[in-house]
Amino acid sequence: MFRVWSEHLPFDIARSKDTLDLLASGPLHPFFAVPPGADLDALAGLLEVTSKLGIEAGIWPLLRDEDGYWPSERNAPAYFSYVEGLIDFFESAGTMPAWLAVDLEPPLTQVSDLRYDLRSLDELVSNLRENFDPERFEASVQNYTQGLHRLRARGVRALAVTLPMAAHDLRDGTPLWQDLFEAPWSPVPWDRAGIMAYGSMVAGYSRGLLSYEDARAIHYRLFRHLARNLGERAHASLGVTGIGKLGDEPTYENPEELAADVSAALAAGVEDIAIFCLEGLVGREDAGAWVDAITTAQPRKPQMTMRAGGLRLGATAARFLLRQWRRE
Repeated sequence: MFRVWSEHLPFDIARSKDTLDLLASGPLHPFFAVPPGADLDALAGLLEVTSKLGIEAGIWPLLRDEDGYWPSERNAPAYFSYVEGLIDFFESAGTMPAWLAVDLEPPLTQVSDLRYDLRSLDELVSNLRENFDPERFEASVQNYTQGLHRLRARGVRALAVTLPMAAHDLRDGTPLWQDLFEAPWSPVPWDRAGIMAYGSMVAGYSRGLLSYEDARAIHYRLFRHLARNLGERAHASLGVTGIGKLGDEPTYENPEELAADVSAALAAGVEDIAIFCLEGLVGREDAGAWVDAITTAQPRKPQMTMRAGGLRLGATAARFLLRQWRRE
């Protein structure tokens, strides 16, 4: 199944004939972001239209910036209160989303600090070590599991994604990276569970240190962890084609690079794939070429690169240090 994230596209544009035709051509099954204050009547109408077209549209609830924006270890009660209120609305409107998308990431303030406001390595280490709290993490796992069961009882399926390093936790059998980044992911029985493997961002934010090929080689090994441990529940979100919350995400310039990412995920055994994002495709003269490239990609294992191999060694050392910190 191919899906697509939609974070900033207005609902009226998503409901336009051009956009619906683009989604149906894949088909691409969208997750529509639902921040507080979103026009739920318009979204309900959009869900009804997509359902009639055989498109499994889902909702992607997001919180206020001051509440963390993304669901995480610390805001589960606020998140589920918001989500269950949305489900109440859609039930009363007579049109339910096919999926709930749960985007588990560190609170927005932490992401901003890590990217823009840190002044020293000591500050970075101190901030990250504060996140390690096994008891709080386990409590959040229970919160998310209980919330998921409540939603399941109402007929809602859930797909959860998180940062790519969490795939190592599946192999290692401990939620090391998840605790560090405040993302209770693998212990919760999501219907689909995956990682965000955004090759253009890895290459772009590395400022030339890593290429698209390096990123693809790194992500392929993570996809293998997903497929081996999650089976048919394994998911990969790929990209990016447009700008998200951070506002400066490096994007792919041609569909071939994104198609190569799809090929790597398929070769690893992951068949539930989402693209970020719909607004990066809508309105392009070559939008159809992007959809065709994605949906016709064939499995192809990427070659390991020297830089990707070197990064693997660094990641091994990082995991050793993080395990010591978490035990303290």
